[in-house]
Amino acid sequence: DFLFNGLLPLRRNWELLGPFWHGQYLGRTEFSIVVERVDCLPEGMSCLNPDHFEQVILRFLFDKGPDSPDLIKKIAPVNWQVKQIGNQPWVLFEQRVWVKEGVPDRDITVANFRAYAATAIDDRYFLLLDFRNFGYTPSDISIANMNALKDQVIDSIRWQLSDAAQNRLKEVKDLWPDAKLSQHREPEDWVYPEWRDGDKQKGEPHIVILKRNTPPPEFEI
Repeated sequence: DFLFNGLLPLRRNWELLGPFWHGQYLGRTEFSIVVERVDCLPEGMSCLNPDHFEQVILRFLFDKGPDSPDLIKKIAPVNWQVKQIGNQPWVLFEQRVWVKEGVPDRDITVANFRAYAATAIDDRYFLLLDFRNFGYTPSDISIANMNALKDQVIDSIRWQLSDAAQNRLKEVKDLWPDAKLSQHREPEDWVYPEWRDGDKQKGEPHIVILKRNTPPPEFEI
């Protein structure tokens, strides 16, 4: 079963151009807005509670990290920050790729990363802005330029919760008046699991975890 289920209502791509004599674009950002439903959230918890929502984000990143060991290793969250937009806090963070020092083409691999902005919109739903970046070298310049584009998009956001959502938000604040988001987080200290491909003929999942080295984060009410 999926822990998160997303509805993709909007998508747009941008290309970063170099000098006019350069025949192709240097980098590319694939942008999407996703409404994520949190199917793994226990009863009695709400994304509208900032503390619970932070746990949701960490579980979301783990799902894309150690719980997806067939993909390139990830480092997350990177550059965690909280930004007030409208009447709601948004969490901005990045997911970088882990590449061993000295590996050929390491710099171009590091330049490929994802940046996110997320905010809660209901008890089990959150809005996710996903910037999937395919960069160029040198990676530090590429990452800075792509994050500048992301910042322009985020600074242009004009939005507010519906009346029903605002009423529910008030109820949640009354239940947990002291709940808040962390203003800073270091990347999680993940150790990826031992795993193998699943046998579809035996009804196994796509990935079979043989040994977990870092357990999934548990929700705490």
